[in-house]
Amino acid sequence: MAMAMASIALKRASPRTSTRTKASGTASMVEQALQDRTYVLLDAPVSNHGARVRFVVYAKGVERDVQLLSPSALGGMRTPEYLKHNPFGKMPLLLTRDPKTAIFESDAIARYLNDVYVECPPNLVPKDVESRAKMDMAIAIHDHHVSPIQGCMYRDYGEDVGRRAQHVQELNRCLDALEQVAVATPFLAGKEVSLADATWLPTFVFFEYILPAKFGWNDLFQSRPKLKVWWEAMHQLPAGNKVQEEVRGALQQWDEGGRWEKVKVTEHVRDKNHQWKF
Repeated sequence: MAMAMASIALKRASPRTSTRTKASGTASMVEQALQDRTYVLLDAPVSNHGARVRFVVYAKGVERDVQLLSPSALGGMRTPEYLKHNPFGKMPLLLTRDPKTAIFESDAIARYLNDVYVECPPNLVPKDVESRAKMDMAIAIHDHHVSPIQGCMYRDYGEDVGRRAQHVQELNRCLDALEQVAVATPFLAGKEVSLADATWLPTFVFFEYILPAKFGWNDLFQSRPKLKVWWEAMHQLPAGNKVQEEVRGALQQWDEGGRWEKVKVTEHVRDKNHQWKF
């Protein structure tokens, strides 16, 4: 199944429209997109979960079938129109031409697209059971242990310095667990790229950008040789580089806007009663 390559366009609803007008006008934006494309992915460049899905799209070369829109295309993630499709009000969200079929949760979307485009290489789910188990373990570490606490790197924890410090320490433990699970020959689950790589790549962009500069970490890979091999391999993939550029560019915009000062990360890290550097 050959698919022509085309870039995914990010469109935003005009901020000047009222909420009522935006909801109806942007709904038609989605409808219009679905006339030209098979799917609409509601996402933002900074979302590491959405970037997992974008990696699948880029790796398989099916950009022509997927239109990327901001969540504002349905009025925003807290509007009834959006919550009708995803009751948790989060991104990414995949809309299809069938109004009854909307898929949320990034792992579910990634697996769905891999199955739909199974004839478009690479197949991102390993065939052998051992590699598949490695992939699933790596994804589980990310989704069950990293995702719930990743906000410690960039969200406002109020005055709860200790909670932020605890979560930063837990990130370090998760990286050690991934080092243990990784096969790194050269990818996380083995010789072939998989959904585990799609999952971890965008989050590692967060780690690489934020942890050394904002929390004083040293080399992320100093005691993790397998992850170093994997990270270098991911830089050899065009889809990997594209995702990295998107996520890093969004983080740079956060930096320019003073995000880490606003959410008190800079203030908290000055507290030497807690360990920040690993």
